[in-house]
Amino acid sequence: MNKELATSTRKQRRHREWLALSLVLLLAAVLLGIMIWQDLENTSDTERDRLQVQARVVDEYLEQLLGGVNSALQGVREELPQWQGMGFEERASSRLKALTDAMPGVRFMSIVDQDGVILANNVEELIGADRSQREFFKTAQANPDPARLYISEPYVGARGVASVMVGRVLLHADGSFAGLVYAKLDPDFFGVVLRSVLYAADMRSALATQSGQLFLQVGRGVPAGGVELNRPDSLSVRHLQSGAASNFYRGQSAASATDNLVALRTIQPARFQVDKPLVIQVSRDVSAVYLGWFQRLWLALFLYTALALTSMAGLHLFQRQRRAREQLSAEQEKERRANAERLELALSGAELGLWDRNFSTNIRTYNARWSQMLGYAPGEIDPSGTMWQEMLHPDDLTAASDALGQHIRGETSFFESEHRLRHKLGHWVWILARGRVVERDEAGMPMRMVGTHMDITERKRVEEGMRESEMRFRSLTELSSDWYWEIDEQYRFTRIDGNLEATTGLARNDDIGRTRWDIPALNMSEAAWEAHREVLRAHEVFRDLELQRVGGGGSSVWVSISGMPFFDDKGHFLGYRGVGRNITQRKQVEQHIEQLAFFDALTGLPNRRMLTDRLTKALATVARSRRHGALIFIDLDNFKDLNDTKGHDTGDLLLRQVAARLRDCVREIDTVARLGGDEFVIMLEELSPYAGEAAFQAEASAKKILVAINQPFELLGHFHHSTPSIGITLFHDQLQSVDELLKRADLAMYQAKAAGRNALRFFDPGMQAAATARAALEDDLRQGLQRQELRLHYQPVIDENGLTIGVEALVRWQHPQRGLILPGEFIDLAEKTGLIIQLGQWVLEAACQQLVVWSAEAATRDLSMAVNVSARQFRQSDFAEQVLSLLRTTGANPYRLKLELTESMLLSDVEDAVRKMRELRSIGVGFSLDDFGTGYSSLAYLKRLPLDQLKIDQSFVRDVLTDPNDAAIVRTILALARSMDLMAVAEGVETEGQHQFLLDNGCWAFQGYLFGRPVPVHELTLLQAEQVK
Repeated sequence: MNKELATSTRKQRRHREWLALSLVLLLAAVLLGIMIWQDLENTSDTERDRLQVQARVVDEYLEQLLGGVNSALQGVREELPQWQGMGFEERASSRLKALTDAMPGVRFMSIVDQDGVILANNVEELIGADRSQREFFKTAQANPDPARLYISEPYVGARGVASVMVGRVLLHADGSFAGLVYAKLDPDFFGVVLRSVLYAADMRSALATQSGQLFLQVGRGVPAGGVELNRPDSLSVRHLQSGAASNFYRGQSAASATDNLVALRTIQPARFQVDKPLVIQVSRDVSAVYLGWFQRLWLALFLYTALALTSMAGLHLFQRQRRAREQLSAEQEKERRANAERLELALSGAELGLWDRNFSTNIRTYNARWSQMLGYAPGEIDPSGTMWQEMLHPDDLTAASDALGQHIRGETSFFESEHRLRHKLGHWVWILARGRVVERDEAGMPMRMVGTHMDITERKRVEEGMRESEMRFRSLTELSSDWYWEIDEQYRFTRIDGNLEATTGLARNDDIGRTRWDIPALNMSEAAWEAHREVLRAHEVFRDLELQRVGGGGSSVWVSISGMPFFDDKGHFLGYRGVGRNITQRKQVEQHIEQLAFFDALTGLPNRRMLTDRLTKALATVARSRRHGALIFIDLDNFKDLNDTKGHDTGDLLLRQVAARLRDCVREIDTVARLGGDEFVIMLEELSPYAGEAAFQAEASAKKILVAINQPFELLGHFHHSTPSIGITLFHDQLQSVDELLKRADLAMYQAKAAGRNALRFFDPGMQAAATARAALEDDLRQGLQRQELRLHYQPVIDENGLTIGVEALVRWQHPQRGLILPGEFIDLAEKTGLIIQLGQWVLEAACQQLVVWSAEAATRDLSMAVNVSARQFRQSDFAEQVLSLLRTTGANPYRLKLELTESMLLSDVEDAVRKMRELRSIGVGFSLDDFGTGYSSLAYLKRLPLDQLKIDQSFVRDVLTDPNDAAIVRTILALARSMDLMAVAEGVETEGQHQFLLDNGCWAFQGYLFGRPVPVHELTLLQAEQVK
């Protein structure tokens, strides 16, 4: 019965809700309809007002225009008597032309007599034309009224354009018709006026006469003229019949077949009369006017429909969800009852004691299990007494009472306490008590609290056993020299126990929370750490990981770490635990053993075993890198004599000093070893990939060793001079064994001893020959400078007329055995050995002396001489002072001396270069930039240099006729020289074609085999004398 009543009530409630929603939607529809209707009315009123305003604007403008034309016609009529007599046509036409030019919209003006013949016109060709048959003329002739402005019907002329004539009649003295003065109005001008009021793309504006003839229409569609609008149903007829000055209609406007909103207005000037008033029409397409309204209408209908559907769907969903909630509530109530029954069963199965306290009555109730775990029968404990406090262990009373008080005051979300209660038999039972206040009054005071008791005596017994085990473990670790550690699943230290600090000096707190690789270890690379991390990620056991760390006092500490992973009951990885120990003493012993096994006890250098090991690795490395290595075998000359005369202590002291000097002669990556006795070996690594350069690098290191060993040694208060014999061999692959390489270096060393000692020799015969030749050439060059074996040859510089204007001094070496040696064979050697300074000074001095000789001869006194200056020579701080001193000493004319510099030597220190050049330039010395274009050419520094000449490098000149790029470069250099007011000299000119190309592009100085090779001074003097003749 109750279920049926509840169902009926719910149905009635749903019906009432649907009825209320329907009424709300109906009211909204009515309000929406009213708003849409008002919007339509507002749209119509607004558009009507706008169209009427536009029509009035056109009316006022055209009335002003017609007033101006009327005034002009009246003026002509009043001035007409003054023009009678001779020159009437010329005077009248001139006046009409002036008026036409001054009035926009007037095409022409005419004066016609009573017969319709044009007497005067601003267009000369129209004078004499007959207008007597025009309807406009006939109307004025039939009804001549001097006070009226006559307006014609639209007239389509020969050009197919409709025009309107306006005019005033001329009368004789007796008042009879004497003619007509009129103006023809241009429709294009009216079109401008009519277009100015169109504010929408769908608008039209038109001008018609009172009789219904359409004069002009503009706007949407094709403009029309001369259209009849005097149909009985036309809007124009309705307007004229109304007699009103303006009207507003909806219908078809002039020459339009569409539905329009039309404003019509009759032009009725107040200052003069017109025989046919003009009618103005301004219209808009109805569909365009109401387009926005229709859009708002459809939007409103869409929104209303959406609102209605949403409201109905929402109400339906709300009712559906309410039914679901009601059904869920009923099911939850049923489930609550079932849960209560299951809870009681669960508490019984879990052996939990249940208690319930009523704070208002202070009565406690307990279930059977609560009483049984303390040895009491159900109902035996007084529910209202203080038995709970009496049963509580005195040591637990304070903590349990505080926890209960905090929860009652609302400071904790639930009550929890572990405490002991006295069993009925007298022993103590550990209890885990949990509870919660489930009901409070309005003031927040507790009214009811429920909870459970669990017997945890066995758990406490197990925990006590674990604590005792932990204590025993800590005692053992404290007594041991090892320490115990644990890391979590992120490999961060969480626990370190034992003697870590006591045995190593390492701080325990510095490691907690960090990973092992976060703590610096001197012996571990990133690759080694990554290998260790791979072991950890695989959860593998690791043993004896050796780490070198820095202890508290800054000393090095070695530790050995072992560990194994541990997991929970479900097999989830929890981290690692393990032990560590101090192995510093063991490592020191190992290092001492290694020192004895691999290092020489006297000098501390690597011994033969260590050298063999490193050389084996080096052979593998050079095979991969394709670079060379070298072995330098060093033997001290006459060392046995020192041992025999001064004793072994002195000999040992010499060996230690030699070892120290050898270390200073090589790089960090190189190895210095002692094989025994007075024999040392140096292994050089990472030399050049090219054998020649590698040999040069090895030779440079060996020479450095020669110099170092040749310095005196201080041995026990006296100085000793020693010399070495050095053998060198190169290696770049694994084709030779270690022993083979040592033998080769040893053989090369004996070759050095055989050559007289205090020398170096290469094992490879070819390299030895090259090194010997280079050394011999260096010695010969030194002697050649001393014996004055160098010569200057001169190559002429020719101008565009073929005359010699200067020479370039080029050094040659007249070797006593090898004959004439060109500079390409010895200049590079001179650069590397430093002889270039002495050589350059000799060339400058010889050039200045030759200038002095030439100054006395007529054929050569005007020649300038260019001398090449090396980079090392120019970079000397006193270079300018040296040249000035040389000029003063020799008496050479500085204006005839030109120094040739290269771009590279100027770039290193531009400021210093400019200073030296300006100092020499101030006394007349000239400067030429040699090989221009082959280096880094920058205008930024070039324009700062006090240059006189640019030399175009022969590499560009050689292919100037065949390579467009070289030709373009030469043209650019020549243009640059002209722009900077510098002379350009082309080097290496060998053909007439090259010569002509350079002439055609503005080059006026040349040097090359086409004009002459470098020759000795006597040959040049003869050639110059012949040229002068």
